[in-house]
Amino acid sequence: MTLKESRGYNGRFFGIGLMTFYGFFWLTLLGAILNSGCDSQESSPDSIEAVHAQRQTDLNGAELYELYCSACHNDLMTTNVPNRTADGIFQAILQNLGNDQQGYMGSLMGILETQDIPGAKIELIAEALAKTLDGTEGGKALYRDYCRGCHGELDKGELAKRNKAAIYYGIMSQSQMGFLSLLPDSALAKIEAELTQAVYPEVDMSDGEAVYGYYCAGCHMPLERTTKAKRPLEAIIYATSFNPEMNFISDLSAEAFGLVAGLLESQALDLTLSDGAALYDNLCAGCHRSRLISNKAKRSTEGMVYANDQFLEMGFLSALSTAQLEAIEITLAGIDFTYDASADGPALYDEHCAGCHFELDVSDKPQRNASSIVVAGRVNPEMSFSTGTPATVLSLIETALADSPLPVISDSDGPGLYGAYCSGCHGDLASNDIVDKTEAGIIQKIGSVSSMGFLAPVFQTASATTISLSAALSSP
Repeated sequence: MTLKESRGYNGRFFGIGLMTFYGFFWLTLLGAILNSGCDSQESSPDSIEAVHAQRQTDLNGAELYELYCSACHNDLMTTNVPNRTADGIFQAILQNLGNDQQGYMGSLMGILETQDIPGAKIELIAEALAKTLDGTEGGKALYRDYCRGCHGELDKGELAKRNKAAIYYGIMSQSQMGFLSLLPDSALAKIEAELTQAVYPEVDMSDGEAVYGYYCAGCHMPLERTTKAKRPLEAIIYATSFNPEMNFISDLSAEAFGLVAGLLESQALDLTLSDGAALYDNLCAGCHRSRLISNKAKRSTEGMVYANDQFLEMGFLSALSTAQLEAIEITLAGIDFTYDASADGPALYDEHCAGCHFELDVSDKPQRNASSIVVAGRVNPEMSFSTGTPATVLSLIETALADSPLPVISDSDGPGLYGAYCSGCHGDLASNDIVDKTEAGIIQKIGSVSSMGFLAPVFQTASATTISLSAALSSP
């Protein structure tokens, strides 16, 4: 073989080897890519979730908002959900997931660390949403920005006829509405004006669940999770009469109220709670306001027992144990007892007395004076909260009671007279603590004790009423 031929042979051999090497390299690389693609396709959900989780790890609140919220709620600077609390965001996610977790907020499942409480990521979003609310917009704009997200469009009527008191109640009682406490009163008034003009949706008033769903569920949760289990008809009527926030349903028929009461009776009352604050929030706040502004500050266990026995609307609470009542008492003891310095006598009576003694025009304590109120507070444990009431307040309430009509009781009904005028301080007739039960003793006592002065026109010397009362006291 010549040198030239040898070089040609060797060159061909080298070229073939080089081509073989590159062919093997590219085939190996292609195989790796294809295998990687197959592996990626098979494990894509896990990989995506891992990447998703990694993306969230170092995001701040503004970035989390941009990722999860901005598509529906605008960018952070122009968000239509400012100042939402962590609990408000949490509740919105849960309420809009749907049973299959495919609701329009279903994509936010990724930031729920638990379905029991808001997690750290939600807290970060809430912090990013915090901003000053000035409430300078018009009523429609305020509703759009602060109410529509949960309650739908204004013309749907979901909140039709709700007044400012109802809005305020929602803010105080629903943690997810707490951010609205930053709105000035004038802004709530603007929203109220819009709701006043809204039209009720068509509700089948013969369907108790439909009535509850529209008129009650907004504040008291869906029926299966209602916070008003076992409330009787009397409690519903009382609440609509005494709570301004419920005035919008005061014109519902007795039949509609009865249907709702029947549904509530079928719901189980949670008697497992032992914490006083939780018991108050679940069982008392609906009628007596949230703890911060409760109108039952300093009430005692005896006061609660008295009310539970005295009023049908509170009868459902008789199932509570003494320990539970005492836990509520401890909670109420920590609430400041205040009087409105600008209130007149009727307003003070309504705030502090009507709960047990009925409205002023039908009060069961007509014409009581300041001294009798003081004595009642000393001798009745259920009125111990009134100890230390300023003299000016007592005087105003006395003036208000001065015009209340005395009960109409037969002059010959001794037990009835005792029940109306004496039992409040002296206990039941059968175990009364009156020492001198004679007619002269009764007259002498009324004339010498200032707290009993209001009785002078009723019980006079030798009058039929005095004779009947003495006979009732002296009967074995």
